[in-house]
Amino acid sequence: MKDIKQHTAPGLAAASGPYWPDWRTVCTSVIGRGHLKFYGECQDAFRCNVAELVDPRTLSNGRPPQPMVVTISDGLGSAANSAAGSALAAAIAQAATEEAFAGTDWAVAQPWQLTSALHGALESTVAQLRAAVAAVTASTRHQWQHSSFNATLLIVVFRPPWLLTANVGDGFVVAQRDDGQLLMVAPPYVSGSDASATVTALQWSALARAQVSCLYDPALSGFAASTDGLKDISLDWQGRIPETPHHDFFAPLLERIAAGTLTGTQITQFLHDDRIGAHADDDLTLVAVARATSEGDR
Repeated sequence: MKDIKQHTAPGLAAASGPYWPDWRTVCTSVIGRGHLKFYGECQDAFRCNVAELVDPRTLSNGRPPQPMVVTISDGLGSAANSAAGSALAAAIAQAATEEAFAGTDWAVAQPWQLTSALHGALESTVAQLRAAVAAVTASTRHQWQHSSFNATLLIVVFRPPWLLTANVGDGFVVAQRDDGQLLMVAPPYVSGSDASATVTALQWSALARAQVSCLYDPALSGFAASTDGLKDISLDWQGRIPETPHHDFFAPLLERIAAGTLTGTQITQFLHDDRIGAHADDDLTLVAVARATSEGDR
């Protein structure tokens, strides 16, 4: 697998960890306008463990040790069981990733250790996904092909000041720093020869072509993760290469989340808006996290 390690000068994370109620999260998936005519269902899927992180029953002195884990999957529209494939991929990846990092000592963690854990989670996910699809195809009357469950996979592990990503396909992750700077942490896969081609979790080359990154940055103030539905309108492109996050898309978005003035319902409405839908026919998924800047609903 391809490693992209991005980290700052050495420093120690607080041993007690982040106080998760100080971070606000919005998550949503909506069916794209172009899919309404043909599929009738959203073929994106996501999982996020933020609810259990802020549940008072799981807090230990207000400082939970576990990281935030987000998994996002986009079923291929041409695949017969793409919605089922993305749901399986997201669910399996969520469980495998939480398990892989369950014993991590974040106070002394090194980049290679975290990257190794993420590699392990990804390898476990792919193996379990292949086994699950094989079981489904064997137990039904239909002679489904494995490829009919094809889906991309994006895994994000966030425990400030660490942000780790594993990307199989054309999803992407953008991070923001305290000074407002936006970083392209995980770019979407772009084929040099076929604009419509991507990597999927069920391809035999999935692990070899996965992009894994490890970012250490004490100034991290938030991130946003998405499927490819938003890449054309939220990233700045140079020809066919996505170079940087589009400031006017992400900066106001993360600012409103941090201020507590943007909810998951409003994000769903935003993604249905003509300003988005007119330029994005594909299904749209957005998971965004920002450090709170006001008392709000903390």
